[in-house]
Amino acid sequence: MLALAALSFFAGPSLAENDVKIEWVAHSFFRITSPDGTVILTNPWYANRDSSITLEDIPAADIILVPAGHGDEVGNTLEIAAKTGATIFASHEVINQQWKEAGAGFRTPVKFEGTELKTRAVQPGSEFTVDGVTIRAVNAVHGNGRTGGPAMGFMITMENGYTLYFSGSTDITLDMKLWGEMFQPDVALLAYAPAQRAADVALMAKFLTEGNPNLTTVFAHHNRLNADAGDRPSDLAAAMTEAGLSATLIDAKPGTVYSLAK
Repeated sequence: MLALAALSFFAGPSLAENDVKIEWVAHSFFRITSPDGTVILTNPWYANRDSSITLEDIPAADIILVPAGHGDEVGNTLEIAAKTGATIFASHEVINQQWKEAGAGFRTPVKFEGTELKTRAVQPGSEFTVDGVTIRAVNAVHGNGRTGGPAMGFMITMENGYTLYFSGSTDITLDMKLWGEMFQPDVALLAYAPAQRAADVALMAKFLTEGNPNLTTVFAHHNRLNADAGDRPSDLAAAMTEAGLSATLIDAKPGTVYSLAK
């Protein structure tokens, strides 16, 4: 079930109480709000060229997911975490090699302009629960910037069991068949960059239905707001139909809140 509400990005929508709310800022920056109000940000790069928000428009966050060390995935993570007190989930390498001075120990906190940040070093297979929301890191076929180490995606399971898969910037991988069976995601946020074929991304969604009847909704990310022909969400929707998928592709618009439930 999916309902839409044309509300401002951080308006605090009053929709169905047990629903999961998801908002796309642009690029691969989503704000996801759990039924109990936990706020999760992915790739929070509000300075991307299709975004119209600033730091002032982000009053709260509890969890920030950073799947790799590239600039568009780290984005504005550190300043947002300093402002909101959010816990950052990122790889050991990003936390200890990219965000700390050379020689700093593992127990040395990450700081941004004098503020100590809360971080959780994760790798594929790591699982933590914060405020009733369970975050499970899975592998991704992608680089991790200058730090090396693993790139990741994340399975996000809400207090009510509703599960979202945020792919990070991954290419297609047969592991997605296993994840569909293991985690039974209800919605998938899949990388659909200009260099990626719509048919490949549709196959990601198809793999996620392997042993999983729950997948009903797909969002694209890494795509431009006004993408060229061949790189648009409508092209991905057509590829999903051709692949025989019944899941709905949401052509997300910034400023719209999407309310999701089983």
